[in-house]
Amino acid sequence: MANRRMFSRDVASSDAFLDMPLSAQALYFHLGLAADDEGFLNSPLSVLRMVGGCRDDLNLLIAKKFVIPFESGVCVIRHWRTNNYCRSDRFKPTLHTAERAMLTIGSDLVYQMDTTGIPDDNLRYTDGIPSIVEYSKEEIFLSEPQADSDVESKKDVPKGRKRPIYEPDSKFMKAAQWLADDIAKQQPGCKQPTSAQLQAWSNDFRLMEERDGIAWELIRETLLFARGDSFWCGNILSGGKFRKQYNTLRARMESPAKAPAQAQQPARRELKQL
Repeated sequence: MANRRMFSRDVASSDAFLDMPLSAQALYFHLGLAADDEGFLNSPLSVLRMVGGCRDDLNLLIAKKFVIPFESGVCVIRHWRTNNYCRSDRFKPTLHTAERAMLTIGSDLVYQMDTTGIPDDNLRYTDGIPSIVEYSKEEIFLSEPQADSDVESKKDVPKGRKRPIYEPDSKFMKAAQWLADDIAKQQPGCKQPTSAQLQAWSNDFRLMEERDGIAWELIRETLLFARGDSFWCGNILSGGKFRKQYNTLRARMESPAKAPAQAQQPARRELKQL
């Protein structure tokens, strides 16, 4: 098997690719390094764990059609032939012959699923909805604010391990309850989160501190800003949304043009006590 891998600028510089978070982009490159000479690999989750990514990154690569998954757990880099050319004297055919037989290569050198002559009840590929992960595209990109955090937190809980239960006096639950109360004050028409959703929001706050490595003081400060800003208060309506937008919020806070507006924010008593 060849020891070098290449990546095409047509792929890696496309808007669709650059629109993904850096963690998903990094995962794509590592999957490419781990793939065989035809772009197949049977250990995408091992690569995911090795680079410290989350399943959302893999789901996003599948949803964006950079990776094709199979029922067996094998996946293939869709633009493999665009990225790589392997000399015939070094080329080693893939061992995943069953999955390879399900694909065709178009004139653009991109892998496509070959559905010709395959009965519907035998067709396992579902146009981007992976069987090797637990969540569908619809779950990942849910638009209802209260659902964001629940989905986000589920993906961060390893299979077989239960999510922690957060007590009312936990700082994470206090932050989640504060957010819910502030939404009720500023957006009284929004549906209030359930107890399960408050648990999910608490989990998001915990993950921000423990997994994302963000100091609790910065989390509090940024949450205050988000809920005090005329634009962001209508967008940050769940713990998951806050975690997802954290970097954007910090950049907005630290922008010189935003400093005057930030100074005008009212002091939020309850949250500052956490």
